[in-house]
Amino acid sequence: MNTLFFRCKVLLMCLVFNQTLLANNQNLRLIVRMDDCYVSADSKTVRIIRLFEKHKTPINVGIIPFKNPADTLNPIYRSRYAEIFVHGYKHEKEGNDEFTGLSYLKQRDKTQRGKHLLESKGIYPCCFAPPWNGYDDNTLKALEKSDFLIISANEFGPKNNSKIKYVPSTCYSVKKAIEVLEKESLFNGIIVLLIHPYEFNSDADFELLEKLLIFINKNNIQTRYFSNLNSLDENITAKRLEYHHYPLFYLLRKYDILGFNHTVYYEMGSLITVNIIEWFLLLIISLFGHLKYINKLKLYVSITTGIILLLVVIIFYSYKSDSYRWVLLYKTSVIALFIWLNHRLINRKKLKAAQAT
Repeated sequence: MNTLFFRCKVLLMCLVFNQTLLANNQNLRLIVRMDDCYVSADSKTVRIIRLFEKHKTPINVGIIPFKNPADTLNPIYRSRYAEIFVHGYKHEKEGNDEFTGLSYLKQRDKTQRGKHLLESKGIYPCCFAPPWNGYDDNTLKALEKSDFLIISANEFGPKNNSKIKYVPSTCYSVKKAIEVLEKESLFNGIIVLLIHPYEFNSDADFELLEKLLIFINKNNIQTRYFSNLNSLDENITAKRLEYHHYPLFYLLRKYDILGFNHTVYYEMGSLITVNIIEWFLLLIISLFGHLKYINKLKLYVSITTGIILLLVVIIFYSYKSDSYRWVLLYKTSVIALFIWLNHRLINRKKLKAAQAT
């Protein structure tokens, strides 16, 4: 048992060491999402977009279609470095937020009218960001009907529509984004930085934003539009978002363990590490439980127990659910089956040795 624990520890250390050697700030990409902009655009919005123009860096600009709408679109939005997305309807609450709880037909009308307004001005948005990050299943259905491809809210909304892509905001401070990028990353992922024009109240605020832009250009950090992510072979499906909800992964990100960070939306490939760690933890827990409790139950060595465990594994594998509860039960069942098989083999060897004597 001690040998097994030691081997598990060594394998984990080798994994972490290997990832440390690969640490690089180029493992991270950046999406800047600016919410709460008007069709006419205020002076702060213009100044922010000018900064991105100066440093030739993409910015995603969320326009509220019917909040102080103007007859003509501000020319600043024609910048080659600004991509427009739809940010709600009027940015006015109907309950907890602007969309949650409303009927499908009402939400479809709002999303379609907002998109059509921008299309009438020659802009064709692919992304929708709901005000206050509030949306429900009806919102997702309405977005699909309105031909939106991506939703950008936070990490905790519903994700039950397989035709919509999900790119949640993860970082809410320019200063924090700089800190995370400077630290470098063990794993690949995207920082989705959410800013608002009204947050920039002094020259110091704009200088900090420019510091970020200088840093990402100096270090060749890739920046993206939402449409880039959709056109590239990028896994931004509901499954990726689901993984970020899993308790172990959420814990690692929250407390910056093993190089994970809560401000990063990690790629699927990076989740292999979490998968391996989880297998090890479940193996250790299962072995501990087996030696302390299950080993005393003679039923555990019976053929019937093995058949039941095998059937459970097959059922869980066939079910193919992304729910963490089922994933955890499947892993535990696989480990229990192997422990049972190992137990049977050991007992058979003991029996043969006894018969030989």
